[in-house]
Amino acid sequence: MALWRGSVCAGFLALAVGCVFLLEPELPGTALRSLWSSLRLGPAPVPPGPLSPEGRLAAAWDALIVQPARRWRRVAVGVNACVDVVISGVKLLQALGLSPGIGKDHAVLHKTSDLGEAFVHFMGKGAAAERFFSDKETFHDIAQAASEFPGAQHYVGGNAALIGQRFAANTDLKVLLCGPIGPKLHELLDDNVFVPPESLQEEDEFHLILEYLAACIGEEWGPFKAPHANRFIFSHDLSNGAMNMLEVFVSSLEEFQPDLVVLSGLHMMEGQSKELQRKRLLESPYTLEPTAQFRSQEQEATMSVQDSSVSSDSVTLGAPHRVESVYWDKQLLATEVVNSISDIPTGIPIHLELASMTNRELMSSIVHQVFPAVTSLGLNEQELLFLSQSASGPHASLSSWDGVPDVGMVSDILFWILKEHGRSKDRSSDLTRIHFHTLVYHILATVDGHWANQLAAVAAGARVAGTQACATETIDTNRVSLRAPQEFMTSHLEAGSRIVLNPNKPVVEWHREGITFHFTPVLVCKDPIRTVGLGDAISAEGLFYSEAHSD
Repeated sequence: MALWRGSVCAGFLALAVGCVFLLEPELPGTALRSLWSSLRLGPAPVPPGPLSPEGRLAAAWDALIVQPARRWRRVAVGVNACVDVVISGVKLLQALGLSPGIGKDHAVLHKTSDLGEAFVHFMGKGAAAERFFSDKETFHDIAQAASEFPGAQHYVGGNAALIGQRFAANTDLKVLLCGPIGPKLHELLDDNVFVPPESLQEEDEFHLILEYLAACIGEEWGPFKAPHANRFIFSHDLSNGAMNMLEVFVSSLEEFQPDLVVLSGLHMMEGQSKELQRKRLLESPYTLEPTAQFRSQEQEATMSVQDSSVSSDSVTLGAPHRVESVYWDKQLLATEVVNSISDIPTGIPIHLELASMTNRELMSSIVHQVFPAVTSLGLNEQELLFLSQSASGPHASLSSWDGVPDVGMVSDILFWILKEHGRSKDRSSDLTRIHFHTLVYHILATVDGHWANQLAAVAAGARVAGTQACATETIDTNRVSLRAPQEFMTSHLEAGSRIVLNPNKPVVEWHREGITFHFTPVLVCKDPIRTVGLGDAISAEGLFYSEAHSD
């Protein structure tokens, strides 16, 4: 009986100490651990703070993130810019009289019901997406309702403007921004951002950002529950879609003299006619057969070229058709976009930021024609998989990622991009760097010999994901969680290495045929304040800490 009473007492004491850990994490850790040890109940649980995995990882990042030996002085960014109207997606759709029906993706939104279906489709996946709304009048009515809705907020929007804003936070940097800049956007921009007069216009372009929270916080709509917070973006944006400011952007560079150029907005062309897309991205006749390595490894993943209405989440496989790689010579390019890029002085690194797309033909044109003309890429998991599907790359038979994107598969696709479309002795391409980001981890892949300080760059990009989402200056370990896979393989197409995650050494490095990969987990914000622009902030921060070697 005495033994039984002792066990009960020990149980109650253990429960009490556990409650103290949860309710009073600020008490001295030594006192709590001493009490726990006196009960002989094994290792004490680690409360959030310096000793937690999140705390150790954040401290390790701080030690790793150092400035590059040679820093950027002047950064030019273009060409998409707008005003973001940020609002609760569920509340707006309810106000518009919509009810949760079926979830269905639409490559282009034509009516309000399309908006409701596409929103719940991506909300149920916890995925971000961006779509064009074709009807001008209907979009204007929705935008007006959203702007006047209680709690609606107006922010700087557009990948270029958001990247420019992030760079402008570094006061020793001079930042040039070209894009369709209306009066409201000009008012919102940082004072450190210079806008050439040719970029100013009388009216703003508005993008509607429908945000949703994770279901655990209470965001549900009918049967649809978001696994984590994200957003759905849509617009009727013609200025950015036509890339009207591209030529203005390039012509401004001679006077501004940047040492880094960042280009974005190509995805906005999806809302334009095929005639305009072809005019801006006319196909080049110069082709080169893919290497035998990828023919043999990915024959099962070849797929038919789909109609532009097919989305990245509903892929239909058909008769094999391989989109061939393109052999590049800048002097022979007949495209308007690449001709404009080719006018940028030689030796200035050019980073291209991608965004959500559904048009395979347009994506294939970007892969084959624009990639070799730029130096660096930034993209997320949806864009990476859709890119591979559009250009018959590795793992293209996947219709969508099943939860967290597999690290080995992501690594395979990044390797393929740099091997098939990046710089090599046999290919006239400038592409040497890719910054991949998904919710729980990031990877920086670089062709050896062209970039330095990438360990710090990938860590800095991951750190800013946590601070910006939580709206904090530094990582608050009580508000973030480590959700990255604890172990993973570095490849599924060859004999990759098995990696076990260690929070004390959060950046993992591996090599594959002249390409170096840097991996780091993300400390995911539990209650994000704002999800829009995280990818742009990640890419900007990674670039800020990067150093390009001159050729």
